[in-house]
Formats: sequence, structure tokens, C-alpha cells
Amino acid sequence: MSRSIKSEYAVAEAGAPIQVVVHSHRAEGDADHAVAIGAGMGERLNSSLFGSRRPDSVVVALREGLPLSTFEQLRTRLDLSEAQLVALLGLAPRTFARRKAQGQPLDPATSDRLYRLAKLEARAVEVFDDPATALDWLKRPNRALGETPLHLLDTEAGADMVERVLTRIEHGVYS
Repeated sequence: MSRSIKSEYAVAEAGAPIQVVVHSHRAEGDADHAVAIGAGMGERLNSSLFGSRRPDSVVVALREGLPLSTFEQLRTRLDLSEAQLVALLGLAPRTFARRKAQGQPLDPATSDRLYRLAKLEARAVEVFDDPATALDWLKRPNRALGETPLHLLDTEAGADMVERVLTRIEHGVYS
């Protein structure tokens, strides 16, 4: 049986959603995690953590910079203040304020970190089958991780740790 958990984030110019879609095929014990980003006029940019037909499309979108509306959507979804998400993304508050005032998109490095956060938030929702439970897990201290999962998502190494714990939980291993 296959199921999809979708987390949607808006794109500024065209208003089409950015979606992080995690597909799970559990009948055979096999997991395939796909990430899709939609942009402008229904165009879909697809990428997969394990390869896809158009892996370069997400890279192109991230290199161009995600719009600030994507930041706001994720901030709302994670129930964080603007200052908390700015800090989590490693942005200087004044730089973010300037970009926001000028309506500029996020820079590529920040877009990539935002993408990583959205991807792992979607993965947590998949594992816990409930957005509220996933958010609670992301914000609570975790003994296996040594701190809250959300605060580890500022680095790739931390994101890998969170992913490993989510996989352990998914497979019934106490974490």
C-alpha cells in the first residue's frame, strides 16, 4: 500500500504551491521518499532523494532562490516566530529584513536550508501520520539526539541524525 503526505508552501510570483511529497511504499518494507516542488503555471519540478527523471529542476529552483512567501508558509507550518526561523536558517536578521523589504527571494544557500527543513518536516508527518504529532516531536528534546530535532536541522549532519531517528521510529526501534 502506498500513501503520500503533502506539505504545501506558496510560491510568490505564480502563486502555485511548492509541495514536499513523501511517498512511502510499506507493503514490501521498501521506502521511496520523493520530493516535488511545483512552480509557475502548473509546471512541476521533481526531485527524489534517490534520483529522479529531472533532479536538476529542484536544483535550478533553489539556485534561483525561493520566494519569501515560502519562508512564511514554512514558518506558519512549524509554528515558529520569524526570528526563530531566521536563526534556524542561519540568516542575519538585518539581511532578512532587507530582503523582505525589497521583496527579494531567498539566496540559494538559505533556499537549500529551507528546502531541507520542509523535507524533514514532511518526513516527520509521514512517520507520525499526523502534522500536530510530528510538530510536537520536532520541538521536544529527544534523548537519542541530545536536543530538539528542529534545532539540529540547521546542518546537514544534524538533518542526517534526525532522519536516522525518524527511520528507527518508523521501523519500531525505540528512539
